[in-house]
Amino acid sequence: MEAKLRQPKPLRINGEGRLWANDVGAKLLGSLSLTEIDDVAAFQGGDVVVVGSHRMVRRLVASDGRIYYLKQSLRGSIGTVLGELVRRGRRRSSSRLEARNLQRLRSAGIACAEVVAYGEVVRGLKEGFSFLLTEAVPGQDLGQYLAGHCEGLTRNSDLDARVFESLVRLLVDLIESGLYFYDLVPKHIFVALDEHGRVKLSLIDVAR
Repeated sequence: MEAKLRQPKPLRINGEGRLWANDVGAKLLGSLSLTEIDDVAAFQGGDVVVVGSHRMVRRLVASDGRIYYLKQSLRGSIGTVLGELVRRGRRRSSSRLEARNLQRLRSAGIACAEVVAYGEVVRGLKEGFSFLLTEAVPGQDLGQYLAGHCEGLTRNSDLDARVFESLVRLLVDLIESGLYFYDLVPKHIFVALDEHGRVKLSLIDVAR
């Protein structure tokens, strides 16, 4: 992941804050006056689409009309950082871990959300704050697609067969790549058709 992003910009929050961004991410963050990681932590703009006990996801629309999602991990746990330290000998926040997983997927040729920026504050063995900024993937999630099918809104047996074949291919690609995610659930798999009518599946939310 670091190879595709700009050189890390060190941000001093108890000496442990860091932020990474590529050109797209730097431009978007700059347009929102989010130049430091504490600015991102305090940011309350955009449309809130997910509210959880430990995170918030905001939908942002850039000046060119592209859609991005900002995931703010508001209160991290010791588990993620400690697990990364034990497994890989280094401390990583949940956002940095997800950014790394997304890059692994893209390197394996598996479509997924593109990371444009992320940042973290890790204090000791606990994640203080982290964020992940990704470009939106096309289509609707598999859960919505299946719900439409069950309600009679989707009655295209050929399309259904192609979606099923694409799901099987996705699972095979993940297995062959040695990648596995606990959160591989319908709402994290997006279904879309390209300009030629071919099914395209994309993954989001792959922190675990």
